[in-house]
Amino acid sequence: MTTSIIGGEIDAGFMAPSAAMGHVEAGKMRMLGVTSTEPFAQVPDVPVMAGQAGLPDDFRAELWNAFIAPAGTDPAVIERLNTEINTILKDEALQGKLLAIGWQVQGGTPQVLADRITTDTALWGKVIDKVGTQN
Repeated sequence: MTTSIIGGEIDAGFMAPSAAMGHVEAGKMRMLGVTSTEPFAQVPDVPVMAGQAGLPDDFRAELWNAFIAPAGTDPAVIERLNTEINTILKDEALQGKLLAIGWQVQGGTPQVLADRITTDTALWGKVIDKVGTQN
């Protein structure tokens, strides 16, 4: 999609900030909006799309990554990993490096992650059912 936008084959598209930021900074693309619930820290003047152009006020389509362990992992191990990962994610130098490539850092608890997985699975499951995608 990036090549098609830069080459003028298509006018717009959705992509992760990490894929777009270098091109935006080089002046080859313009970021029109973000699909997160909050503005993106690296481009705070770019508006959130929720409530715009006919989208619902609670619209959200975010890419995210998580640290996941196998089912049945000892809860003490999960707690230790969670503590260490959250400590690492608080490092301002790391946050700056990740932000520079289009990633915003957000730590949390295993329960917050489990809730997010449940919520996103329900939301996007409905979308998939509605549009009738096939394997």
